[in-house]
This record gives sequence, structure tokens and C-alpha cells, in this order.
Amino acid sequence: MTTPSLGDLTNKSVNPAIVNSSSILKVINDGTTFKQDWRRQASELPNDQQTESLEKGSEFSVLSVELYENNDQRSDESEYLRDYWKVTFNDPIPTKQGEAKQTWFVYKTHVELFGYRPGDETTD
Repeated sequence: MTTPSLGDLTNKSVNPAIVNSSSILKVINDGTTFKQDWRRQASELPNDQQTESLEKGSEFSVLSVELYENNDQRSDESEYLRDYWKVTFNDPIPTKQGEAKQTWFVYKTHVELFGYRPGDETTD
């Protein structure tokens, strides 16, 4: 079975709001992981599809964030796309296997975004 690409994991019929900025994303929960597939828990993903657990207080420079606030797309495991942000970072972040990737799904209640003001969004 082929693992879908990050772009295949979003609902094309609902355009996300996109924040393009020089924001900082800060982890506010210990043990948070960034994932390549929002539909599955990190514990169910292969090591090349997730980061190591991140410590509270870790900060990352952000190029853009796709917000799915009004998207009701749901996985079989009751994960909702609206609970995640698709974040492209300035610098790639390594997976558990070490391969660095620049774009990740981030559970939005586990992070804070600094430098973003509501209303700065555009739609694709």
C-alpha cells in the first residue's frame, strides 16, 4: 500500500485559509509530534511519517500555515482536519528516521502561532 502524499490528505473541495508570514510556532504541550498524515494517531504512523516527540517550549520559524477551520472532513478514527494546521517551516524538521521534511500537519491545540493576526489569511 502506498502512503498518500501530504497534498493528497486534504479535501480539495474546501479551500483552506493560508497564512503567509514570518511567524514562530511554539510547542505548548510536551510530547507533541508533527505528522505527515492528519488522519492517524502518531503511534500508528511509520517513523518516516512523524517527528520525535517535541518538548514544550520548542520554537520553529514558519513560512506558511494552512488553516482548515470550517472543514468537517473526518478520518475513520474520528480525527478532524479542522483540528490541524498544515505548516510549512523555514527549515525542514527531521522525521524519526532522520529524513527532514519541510511541511507537516500540526495539532493546533498543542501549539501557539506568534506573529499571526486574525484577518491576515488569504484563500487559495
